[in-house]
Amino acid sequence: MQQVQRLSGIRALPYDFAPFIRKLDAVGDTVAGHRHLVQLLQVVVFDAITRHKMALYLPELIVRSLEPATDPTEMALRAAGFSQALTREIISDAYRRDLVVANIRGASAKTVGLFEAHDVLQMPGVRERFADCGLLPD
Repeated sequence: MQQVQRLSGIRALPYDFAPFIRKLDAVGDTVAGHRHLVQLLQVVVFDAITRHKMALYLPELIVRSLEPATDPTEMALRAAGFSQALTREIISDAYRRDLVVANIRGASAKTVGLFEAHDVLQMPGVRERFADCGLLPD
């Protein structure tokens, strides 16, 4: 409303957002324990500054969510009697960083495409973060 008022020079009529917010909050009430999640999503969807900040964290969130969990492998190898040094070498060979990044890029391609389609990667610095994390095609 403020943007329209500023650009048009026409004074905005008073508007009570409370009924609209209650309507949105009610979505969280339909599933027990999710009201706060819905409120968080409202902030991400409607507050441009927060949306940009969140977009900058998305690449790392994607990578950390899809990275292989090597701790169980390490524990299994150590339990089998392999030394710490040999265990690290085996894990390094089995989970080569270039292959891990390629697998993450493949697994996240549709999600990254969705962000691209909705101009998330057009926000300042976001495309660079996605590229730095290896999430964009070469």
